[in-house]
Amino acid sequence: GYDKWSYGYRDISGSRVHNSRREDDWGSNESYRPGDIVGFAMSYNSRKLYFFKNGVAMGNFIVSRGKREGGAAYEDIPLDGVVYYPAISVFLGGVVRTNFGPHFVYNPRKLPHGLKLKPISDLCERPVSVSEVHARVKQHLPRKTDDATLKALEAAMKAEAKVRIESYQQQYRQHIKDVKAQREARNLSTNDLA
Repeated sequence: GYDKWSYGYRDISGSRVHNSRREDDWGSNESYRPGDIVGFAMSYNSRKLYFFKNGVAMGNFIVSRGKREGGAAYEDIPLDGVVYYPAISVFLGGVVRTNFGPHFVYNPRKLPHGLKLKPISDLCERPVSVSEVHARVKQHLPRKTDDATLKALEAAMKAEAKVRIESYQQQYRQHIKDVKAQREARNLSTNDLA
């Protein structure tokens, strides 16, 4: 929250910070401490930012005609020509663990009506299959590529694809294991974890 392009949520008093200005009186004014899970969501459609503590949105909400509205920490976020990156600051030996999805210890709940969230992990393409690599290689090579070159290139690309797939699957299994352990420690359901 140090400049006009950054937005923050502090552990002290649950303050929000933007453009080096701290605001203590917003939302639920809840600070967080070790063991809490802080979440962040950005809606490009509505140009709003949301902060969560243990899965619950921190902003002020209004319920009108059965619809939950509001809850944003910031509105009218500039999007034209701007790229945002998640960042964390810690002091005095602080330690954090990040989770970009697809599963979370606390799934965001009590969201404004119509707000649909996707984890940032959805922005990452899954590695292509070995058979897809084979098809791509043949599609992009000149027609007069000799067989030895073609076979060597296919072998190298298939080996790389295999390593990427195995690495992705290993990371995903570890992700599920970590989220499951955190949920079990908090007596939360793990039924959605495959």
